[in-house]
Amino acid sequence: MLYYFCMAKHPQKVLQNTSRNDSAANLLVVNSKIHSISSWMAAYFQFEVTTLESSQQVQRRDLATFLQFRLDEVGDDKLLNWTPRLSQAFKTFLQRAPTDDGNRHWNDRTVNRTLAQLKTFAKWVNNHRPFPLGDPMNKIKLLPTANLLSVDRPIISPTSTVDLQLKKV
Repeated sequence: MLYYFCMAKHPQKVLQNTSRNDSAANLLVVNSKIHSISSWMAAYFQFEVTTLESSQQVQRRDLATFLQFRLDEVGDDKLLNWTPRLSQAFKTFLQRAPTDDGNRHWNDRTVNRTLAQLKTFAKWVNNHRPFPLGDPMNKIKLLPTANLLSVDRPIISPTSTVDLQLKKV
């Protein structure tokens, strides 16, 4: 069971999500006896995440992808064993994991969304219980993505003074 303590004299368990801007958000200090990433994830969703349920499902799936990768690579979900090297290996895995037909499993935007969720989670955990080597996602960079608003061919108004040369096809 997870225990949460109030900075006041009497400990209490908070039963609702708190807003980040609410002064009550400062009263949570997670017990130092929690050692698993999955337990920290449960606390994160219970006390920090305030988005809609549909968004939380996507966030849970993204974090579960990391947790499954970690279990496959390391064999446990101990918080203290989460290192920057493991975070970089996860990023590489997301970029290179193939599907059955040989294509990439995740596109760059999905990789970035997953990494952003993981960075936010790692920062939150690090604020409550610092990692021995610092925030393991701190130096992980998001992938560059193409701007969807880039223009292949500019649209020119009929009143433009630019000379257009048409090519014969």
